[in-house]
Amino acid sequence: MVATGGNDNKLHLFSLKKMETLAEWSNHKAAVKALGFNPSDPTIISGGGSADRKLRVFSLQTLQMLNEVDTGSQICNLIYSPLSSQLVTTHGYSLNELTLWKWGTQGHL
Repeated sequence: MVATGGNDNKLHLFSLKKMETLAEWSNHKAAVKALGFNPSDPTIISGGGSADRKLRVFSLQTLQMLNEVDTGSQICNLIYSPLSSQLVTTHGYSLNELTLWKWGTQGHL
């Protein structure tokens, strides 16, 4: 699978094997600038918005949004730890910070 985000405010999930779209989430109200798969739970993908400042968690099994958090600033990057249940996001305007999130059960941060 490959996931993309962009200025259309959507997070897209594609199957390279089938060469088709598997899911399209339009929960973001601004460009999706960051996204990542959770290596410790391969049924989870997260996306981060720019102007809407939201970190959203989606299930690849149900294709539903599991959680959203207002981070207070645009999300520029995100990466899951391959060793633990943690996620790091980097932020631009207005906070310009790095945030470490503890990953909980069923998509809760």
